[in-house]
Amino acid sequence: LAKKGQSQRDFFKESIGIQEESYQKSYDKGHEDAKKKYTVRYRCNVCNEWTEIDTDEEKEKVRKTMESNGWGHTECHKKQREQPEELERKKARERIEKLDRLI
Repeated sequence: LAKKGQSQRDFFKESIGIQEESYQKSYDKGHEDAKKKYTVRYRCNVCNEWTEIDTDEEKEKVRKTMESNGWGHTECHKKQREQPEELERKKARERIEKLDRLI
């Protein structure tokens, strides 16, 4: 009961079948809330209906598309516009550090 965070009353009600498992409603609500917040949806360019990105293949294609189209952190893009020379120096330092670690 302690592991489930369940009262004796709820345990007995569930046991005789007059109550659903006490955590199920909370779990379902949490799952729905998370799905609404984190699911990425887009319209199909053939039928125009909404679809969700949910397979590993779709996620990989989206990742590659975003990378090849220059997506990045908002702050990084701001810095790039504001201080392009400094950003180039930072990238060069990072490349040198990476090479040093490989050697």
